[in-house]
Amino acid sequence: MTPVAADIPYHRLRAPADHGSTYIDPPLSIAREMIDRNRTHTAGTELDLLGMPWADVAFAARRELVRQARNYTAQYRDVAPADSAPASQQTERILMAGHQPQLFHAGVWFKNFALDSVARAQDAVSVNLIIDNDVPRDCSIRVPTGNLEAPRVEHVDWACPTNLTPYEDQVVHDAEQFNSFGERVATSLSPLIQAPLVERIWPWAADLVRGDANPGRAIAAARHRLEGELGLSTLELPLSRVCATSSFRQFASHLLAHLPRLWDIYNTSLAEYRSAHSIRSQAHPVPDLRRDDEWLEAPLWIWSVADPTRRRLFARGTPDGVELTDRHHISTKLVHTADGDGQRAVEQLSALERSGTRIRPRALITTMYVRMVLCDLFLHGIGGAKYDGLTDLFIRRFWNSEPPGFSTISGTLLLPVRRTPTHPRDLQQVDMRLRQLRYHPEQYIALDGLSSPRERQEVERLAASKRRAVADQPSRGKRRARHLEISEANAALQPYVESQRAKLTDQRVRLAEQVRENAVLSSREYAFCLFPEETLVPLLLEMLPAQP
Repeated sequence: MTPVAADIPYHRLRAPADHGSTYIDPPLSIAREMIDRNRTHTAGTELDLLGMPWADVAFAARRELVRQARNYTAQYRDVAPADSAPASQQTERILMAGHQPQLFHAGVWFKNFALDSVARAQDAVSVNLIIDNDVPRDCSIRVPTGNLEAPRVEHVDWACPTNLTPYEDQVVHDAEQFNSFGERVATSLSPLIQAPLVERIWPWAADLVRGDANPGRAIAAARHRLEGELGLSTLELPLSRVCATSSFRQFASHLLAHLPRLWDIYNTSLAEYRSAHSIRSQAHPVPDLRRDDEWLEAPLWIWSVADPTRRRLFARGTPDGVELTDRHHISTKLVHTADGDGQRAVEQLSALERSGTRIRPRALITTMYVRMVLCDLFLHGIGGAKYDGLTDLFIRRFWNSEPPGFSTISGTLLLPVRRTPTHPRDLQQVDMRLRQLRYHPEQYIALDGLSSPRERQEVERLAASKRRAVADQPSRGKRRARHLEISEANAALQPYVESQRAKLTDQRVRLAEQVRENAVLSSREYAFCLFPEETLVPLLLEMLPAQP
């Protein structure tokens, strides 16, 4: 980690390259130290949220989190509901991670195993947050098929429209397509892999979606049920349920009441972050917040059940509160002041939710709330850790507080199929040799291998002519003639290296095909459910570092 500005550290985050390797930073051996430091900092803060002490909000939020997570998980797994859980587990250490309700790759799944492992070692409650306010980019997974000699990738999808509807309001439109997904994946995969995990989890997903009709929640619950059978004791909860709590609404109301200052700090921090990391794209790591006349964009999403298209939320201050709009159909108002009691605004946000209007946090606000309010240690993947460097900067400037530390965890796991040892650099070496034959053929001609003295003499003559031309340092007007002389010598020598070129060309064709095959079979991005349980789960457990 090399500092590039006073408060913008640069983290070089790269996914591990080798099968079975991990990226864990900081090491989990200091998890207890990080947890204690984060807890001490949170307990000592003097911040408030619209008149309510931060510690009171955090205490209520954490109890509500564990209660909701227990009750939610108990709907599909054998978990004791909140009323029967020990009181100590409602307020003790809380570790969290999170991801969209997807069939994510096995390296992301490793984070769930790490969350369970660290929580057990620290005697903590572990909660995985289902980020269901995101919009599905794709409702399919990439599945390798074909055979080892000619593998290819197919996209197998389930019944989910890829529009701007967030996960929490998605519905399955074709039950038959959804129900057959697991079978279709296994069939495509069968020439390469037998007994993939999708065959185990998808009947659960199909059963769960019949009662809920929400594909994201069904997929996440099926995966989490499998984790329970594998011995993991984590809880899960959709972000939408967290957003329905009074604690989050108090937090969101505070942000809206202070939006002009937040807006300025957000965009200023983003510009400095891009500059420090040499990022040119205005969309990365997140877009700027926009201004539309007197309306300021807030780092929140808004949509309605009637029109579940996720849109940006805009707000403008009034003498007694804040007006909110999506700049399309939704328009409402929160009555409060920046320094006043926020309870009325909380009640109004509750009423909005009951009427079918959703207000949800964007990425930076989500992790800011989770890390600062809900948990003692958050486990990020590599993608989340990259943008949370910006979150840290925002926390320092908006809250005038040091951000809680987090861990970054990922792994690389490759499908258990045979691959050739060919590497792209092997292809590069052949290309380099072909280039050498074209521009330096004399270096690769064995004179004693030529069939006649006349050929040897001709090669020696051409090579000598080229050496003289190369050694010559002509004036500017004669450089073209020198270049032509060298080119003509190279061209005249080509017949003497043609057999070498033919062999290398054939080799290049074979290597290129092997590189393509390896690219198909060696991707770390394949969904965890494509792996056989008998090979994947033992490796995931083996990859976990020992806990102190």
